[in-house]
Amino acid sequence: RAHSINANGSIPLTSKWSVRNITIGYDLINERISYPSVALGRDLHCWEMDFFYSPAFGNTFNFSIRVKPSSLSFLELPYRRGRIR
Repeated sequence: RAHSINANGSIPLTSKWSVRNITIGYDLINERISYPSVALGRDLHCWEMDFFYSPAFGNTFNFSIRVKPSSLSFLELPYRRGRIR
């Protein structure tokens, strides 16, 4: 059973950049930080760029660039590294 306090949020840095899905927790039993992760996003006019990083699962990160209109969302270029796919 986990006993922890978690916080989640996002921060717009500029009109084009944003820090999304900032997650951090504190495990009250083991007295340590648990499950940190962060996602950074950039508006590229017709495209969107996202970078996600989480050291909790073997330094996992995801990078993707995709077309904004949902009708062209199949044009995503993902790059993933880590144990989780």
